[in-house]
Amino acid sequence: MKKFWMDEGGAVATEYAIVVTLIALVIVAGVALFGTNLNKWFSDAGTSIGTADANVNLNP
Repeated sequence: MKKFWMDEGGAVATEYAIVVTLIALVIVAGVALFGTNLNKWFSDAGTSIGTADANVNLNP
């Protein structure tokens, strides 16, 4: 019984699981933030290109 209580194998696995979970959360948050900003950037670029295209007079 003493050997069972002194065994720290499960604690190490639990600590690794917590660290992996935290890393995954940081990655998900970073990808979500990056994706939102990238989407805004492409939307702004598309709007600018559309506006520039509408302002061009090809028939002088």
